[in-house]
Amino acid sequence: MRPESRLIIAALTALTACSHGGGATAPQPPTPAAAPATAGPDGCSLKAGTTVATHEFTSSQERVRVSLLKGCLYWASTDQQGVRLDIKPRSSGMQTPYVAQAMSAGTQGGMTWEIRPAVDGDYDIRSSGPSGGRPVQLTVTVRGPVPQAR
Repeated sequence: MRPESRLIIAALTALTACSHGGGATAPQPPTPAAAPATAGPDGCSLKAGTTVATHEFTSSQERVRVSLLKGCLYWASTDQQGVRLDIKPRSSGMQTPYVAQAMSAGTQGGMTWEIRPAVDGDYDIRSSGPSGGRPVQLTVTVRGPVPQAR
């Protein structure tokens, strides 16, 4: 995806997140063409490598809404170390997804978390922790179906 496209998607996502409290209607970011309403019988019906969200956090008060499907394994990556992600369902009573830090890219790089939702739904992601006053870039991508336990 070209940098200009990511910037447009991030701006639309931020506009959508901000508009939910003010009554204004903002355009929804495009849904990936392969994204059905629910996951298929084999686990994840989204293509591995599909970016489902990009956002640049400029404060800890910001949040971005992401639609996740049960059966899909996602990676959420930031461009900075020491950042924490808080992922909460938008609907009360909905189960919070499994989230674990997957890897760290060293002192100069970012961090990556693995996300495994138990149910299809919309989730809010918030960034917190030390960023040194710099914006934190978040990208959420599909990694494929959740591996089956053996």
